[in-house]
Amino acid sequence: MLKLIGLIILSITGTLSGYSASQKISKRVKFLEQYLEFVSIYETEMRYTVCPVTDIIEKHIGNDSFYLCLKKCNEHIKNKVPLPIAWKQAIEPPIKDLSISDNVSDLIYGFGDSLGASDVDGQISHCKYHIEAMKPYFLNEQENKKVKSKLYSILGTCFGAVIALLFI
Repeated sequence: MLKLIGLIILSITGTLSGYSASQKISKRVKFLEQYLEFVSIYETEMRYTVCPVTDIIEKHIGNDSFYLCLKKCNEHIKNKVPLPIAWKQAIEPPIKDLSISDNVSDLIYGFGDSLGASDVDGQISHCKYHIEAMKPYFLNEQENKKVKSKLYSILGTCFGAVIALLFI
């Protein structure tokens, strides 16, 4: 009886491991999607309202993964941390947790380095550049989500079942 319970637990563990890997991909895609959304919103706000960067960041604080980073960034700014450093400190933990590639993380860090560092036209072109530069990476992550998220779930289940069968 205990052997059967152990085998079931091994199967469930494999399934949950695959599901966990699948969720990480989904969270990464959502984070990048929210980042691109913010860059687009930032561009629009700069074009039509010419608000200070800190006001734009404060206005778009939310509860989703990327928007929580904006909250942390805003807190750092209020503590007199310079904007590029505040951006990096706020963005770095989720980038590491979600295993975002070095190319993508460099783009995201670079966006923060140049926030508010030029006139309105410079900020608008900065946003357009980042949206265009990020598109191939984002599309690749979306494709990975479609293909690999199901694969990881199935592989986890199969791996758990194989391990369980080996112990029989």
